[in-house]
Amino acid sequence: MSAQTLAEFRALWVDDDDVTLELMAALLNRLEVGHVATVNQAAKAVDLLIRAAPPYDVAFCDIYMPDMDGMELIQELGKHRYTGALIFVTSAKPEMFDLLHAFADAYDLNLRAVLNKPVSIDRLREILHTLAEWSSQ
Repeated sequence: MSAQTLAEFRALWVDDDDVTLELMAALLNRLEVGHVATVNQAAKAVDLLIRAAPPYDVAFCDIYMPDMDGMELIQELGKHRYTGALIFVTSAKPEMFDLLHAFADAYDLNLRAVLNKPVSIDRLREILHTLAEWSSQ
């Protein structure tokens, strides 16, 4: 994976915890992702994801947000035909992962992974590598 590829990526991190947002933005910047934005409300994230020009390549989203949970987020993004990659970040039990994938499939969304919190820089690097390969196909 070349730095050039990641330099072209546009990533949005969605979490209601501001400390998490700062930390994850710093990690994405350290991995040389070209454009990193953060937002602390799921409803604002939906608006950004459906209106951004150029569009975001990937959205990392917490599942449990005060204004909208992961299932509601999937529904909203599905209604608006979001085509970017979606990655959920959670401390939920692994049994929830299959449900999220099935729900995202029902809305024709590109749910690429579900990550456990806390997210390590190595796991984030691995996910970005996978996304870079996926986006070049």
